[in-house]
Amino acid sequence: MFDIHRYYDLIREENILISYKGVFDGDIVGNIIKIVEKKLVISKEPVRVRKKIINILVESLQNILHYFNEESIEDNFTDQSFVVILKQASSYTIYTGNYLSIQRAKSLKKRIDNVNMMSEEDLKSLYISVLETPKVNMGGGAGLGLVDMVRRSSQKIAYDFKKYDAHYMLFTMQLIVSTTK
Repeated sequence: MFDIHRYYDLIREENILISYKGVFDGDIVGNIIKIVEKKLVISKEPVRVRKKIINILVESLQNILHYFNEESIEDNFTDQSFVVILKQASSYTIYTGNYLSIQRAKSLKKRIDNVNMMSEEDLKSLYISVLETPKVNMGGGAGLGLVDMVRRSSQKIAYDFKKYDAHYMLFTMQLIVSTTK
């Protein structure tokens, strides 16, 4: 028999704010954001913390939608994307995952590594430059969404790629948002 109590205990003990695995579309993303916003308000998180978490969550979920819309992902991967948000004593951790083509994974790895190597000042300069010159060709460099996530979290993006088969990889990403800064 299915032991629901075991899963409830896991959710409670790990302080899981939300966990979702399945198809991501505009409606699902909107609902996830609404749920998280409501839980953050109930938790009485300061507005600045709520804004950081929501902005990072939106960027992360938009990336999942973007990759599925841009690539011809096989049907058996459409319901395999996920998001989990954990609350720790002084931070929130946002985990996301989705399947990508190996080619897309290589490109994304370069972009994340590029962003992770930048200083806070470099990130700010790039962000402002792209906003002021929207037609800048970033030439495979960091996307503004990744730059924004790193700037808002004040942390590097932790990520992993796990090979699924000859064509696809599972991409997982972790961002931490401090509640104390």
